[in-house]
Amino acid sequence: MKNLLLVVAAVLGISGCSSGTRSTGSGPEYVANVHDFDNLSKWTQTVAPRHGADPSGMIGMAHMADNAMATRTIYVNHGDVKRGENGQFPTGTIFAKEISVGGKPMMVTGMVKRGGSFSKKGNGWEYFTLMNGMVTARGDTVMNGMCMGCHSQAGPAQDFVFTK
Repeated sequence: MKNLLLVVAAVLGISGCSSGTRSTGSGPEYVANVHDFDNLSKWTQTVAPRHGADPSGMIGMAHMADNAMATRTIYVNHGDVKRGENGQFPTGTIFAKEISVGGKPMMVTGMVKRGGSFSKKGNGWEYFTLMNGMVTARGDTVMNGMCMGCHSQAGPAQDFVFTK
């Protein structure tokens, strides 16, 4: 029971974080919260939804890619967002992948360009998982670094982003 209370307190603390741009010693930093993912289905899709299991097997179980019934839809918060001359997305850019089964949303995974001094190794990206409207994990080491590890395959020149 004590562990459950600690988990609930941590999730509530995370989901209550304020969003917006704040100044750091290394430039502006965007700190997202759960409400930054509101109205996700009204965002711009980056590619057509992907149905079924990942045929390449590259991502294993991540994003429910081993589920033949899953649909993964990738959105970006600003449809007109473009990479800068340096190939990087601007601070405040949010990519989110909604994963549904039979039309029912199961979870959302996302990456937010936090910028500033956050995660120099990860180009300033913060990774999120959300379920039932609550943030369940966030940071640059989500799932023991699995998110960053996979997205680093896209490379710094692509700003760790596979689509767009």
